[in-house]
Amino acid sequence: MEAGSHHGPGRGGPQPLLLLLSLVSALVVTVHGDCGPPPRYPFAIPEATVKKEVYQEGERVKYSCRSGYTRKRLPLHISCNNGKWSPDGFTSPFCVVKSCPHPGDLINGHVEIKTDLSIGSTIEFSCNEGYSLIGHSTSTCEISDSGTSWSNDLPNCEIVSCPRPPNIPNGKHSGEEDDFFTYGSSVTYSCNTVPEESIPFSLIGDASISCAVENKTTGVWKPLPPKCQVITCPQPNVPQGKLISGFGRTYTYRDTAMFECKRGYLLNGSHLIRCESDNEWVPPVPTCQLRICCPTPNVDHGKITKITSSSQGCEYGFPEKIKVSCNSGYILSGVATNQCQESGTWGPALSSCIPDCNSPKIDHGRVEAEHSFWNDMWKFTCNEGYILVGKPRISCEELTSSELPRCEALCPHPKVGNGVVIPNRTQYQGAVTISVKCNSGYKLIGDPNPYCADNRTWSPELPKCEWIIPEGCEQVQAGQAILKCLPNPGDVIQALEAYKLSLEIAKLELEVDHLRGKCTQPLPSLKEEPEDRTPPVSGKCNPPPELRTVQLQWQFRNQETFAWKESVSFECRPGYSAKQRQIRHARCQSTGTWSLIEEYCTQMSCPDPGEFANGRINQTDGNLFGSKMNFVCDEGYVFQGKGQ
Repeated sequence: MEAGSHHGPGRGGPQPLLLLLSLVSALVVTVHGDCGPPPRYPFAIPEATVKKEVYQEGERVKYSCRSGYTRKRLPLHISCNNGKWSPDGFTSPFCVVKSCPHPGDLINGHVEIKTDLSIGSTIEFSCNEGYSLIGHSTSTCEISDSGTSWSNDLPNCEIVSCPRPPNIPNGKHSGEEDDFFTYGSSVTYSCNTVPEESIPFSLIGDASISCAVENKTTGVWKPLPPKCQVITCPQPNVPQGKLISGFGRTYTYRDTAMFECKRGYLLNGSHLIRCESDNEWVPPVPTCQLRICCPTPNVDHGKITKITSSSQGCEYGFPEKIKVSCNSGYILSGVATNQCQESGTWGPALSSCIPDCNSPKIDHGRVEAEHSFWNDMWKFTCNEGYILVGKPRISCEELTSSELPRCEALCPHPKVGNGVVIPNRTQYQGAVTISVKCNSGYKLIGDPNPYCADNRTWSPELPKCEWIIPEGCEQVQAGQAILKCLPNPGDVIQALEAYKLSLEIAKLELEVDHLRGKCTQPLPSLKEEPEDRTPPVSGKCNPPPELRTVQLQWQFRNQETFAWKESVSFECRPGYSAKQRQIRHARCQSTGTWSLIEEYCTQMSCPDPGEFANGRINQTDGNLFGSKMNFVCDEGYVFQGKGQ
């Protein structure tokens, strides 16, 4: 019982055996290359109605194309080979989508194929310019009983028509006899004629209009029709200008006039104007303005840059602005920006570029910058009455290594009556010290060693030599007694002059050679020049009177008093000259007055300036020194320089 119970069918004894057989069977299929169910393609389906799970090696399955597809190649089957279906329908499809036939050409239009002509594709229809589409604008490829077909037939393209052209007042068009106007038709308008003396009508706008299409369906006339109007523009007047073309009594629509300006004037506006439909000139009538030009700026060691430009028709004109910049090693002296003024000059005055080194300074003198192609220098000049000691020119590079020159004072020539000055020079300058010694019989009053001060005067002031009155001669009344006390012939002469011993002088002149050193001998001969021998009353003269044509030489101009017999020299004033280049003298007399001073200089004159091109000269007061001459430019010209 137990054995039967263990092996009976109710105990499931055979089931493990069936499982084992199934596994072996599957293994055998894999080994022999059987295939599973055939693949499903989007373009084809198997024809077999019985579906199997396993297909034997070499077994074939036939396909048929799905709806909308057609056969591409033969055969339409696949085979089981080595456990795979071949050929592979995915890599080499045997059915393709069906297509519709080409729709054909659209007369006066065109067909646009977006992709292709296969089922589901859509094509579009459109008409040429001037034609209207009658029918459907699209069509789709569809499946039909007979295969494939287009959903809509080809449309028609019909030419667009326009209404009659509009009429215009005072005019007509060329299509008045026609009744039908289609796309592209055109008509031309013209204005009616007028009597001979009347102003004719002017056609305003385009003379011709054409039939066009709007919104692809509607026929319209374009552009708008013209107008016929009477148009007159005023006579154009341009002061300082002239009309060179377009002469006429009246100016109507589209008449033109051309202008130019007189010489020296600049046209402001257009030289060509035209009469337009609003009875106005377009562009407006121009004007002629005076041309204002400035001279070309030139800055050594710098450059000029235009900031703004002008319309004066010249290189630099009003109100143009320029900028001045200096080259390396130079700095600007003045303003950086200049502007051409209405006067035709630059304002402010053009700047200059000077060497980039500090300007040196000297007492009693001035320093100027000199520019040349080779170098830039500082030039030193002394004021009047001073003399330069040192190099007159020094470059910027030398300023740090060279000693600056100096201006030394020139003092007036020292004159001490009845004395001598040591040293005796033609000029005295630069703090030089002198020694003053009096002649025999005279004593020194003042400092014997004055020096030339920086203000061009002697400091302390020059001393004087006064006569030493001999002892016992104070109360002498007679001239003969004085002679016995005098030490030299010069003193004898002074004594005789003082007492006016004219009779004694005549007598003693014969024995002048025997008198020297002997008070009891007759007087020596008086051979000196017969000048003023009268002893001075005050011993000095005031400065000579001011004259119109002559003046004191500079060394005498600051002197307040002059000693008896002291001479001064004169020279011509600026603008005056002498016939012979000479210096005249005058001498201080015993009466405290000066000897005769003559006006020996005459006023100088300037040569004839010649002709003034493009202008004239107004000469008001001759050509003598100091006279003025005014220049006037002709119309259309401006000054380059001073007008006087």
